[in-house]
Amino acid sequence: MAIYSSWLALTDQTAAEALVNDHPGLGFGGIEKRAEADFRRREEKLKAAAARGRYDLSRLDHRYGMWRAREYFTEAEALEKLEWCQLALVRLKESLASNPDGVSVG
Repeated sequence: MAIYSSWLALTDQTAAEALVNDHPGLGFGGIEKRAEADFRRREEKLKAAAARGRYDLSRLDHRYGMWRAREYFTEAEALEKLEWCQLALVRLKESLASNPDGVSVG
């Protein structure tokens, strides 16, 4: 069973652009800026912690070393996911630009 959404049916590209201009939170610009800012913030935090020696496991006993290593990998994975999300946004933006009439997702 396919479900189709018609709550945001717009008559043309001008109407879509007007909606995005009137409500910037719906546009890609805001999403891209937030994703980039989050990525940079987390990356800087991870680099700063590493520079302070937070992930130098040789200073810690085995138990704390495991926790610290887990913390590092959790943050590194979060950064990787943010990178993939940024790539997905770029691809989505390109897809929407190349298909201004829209595509079926149902």
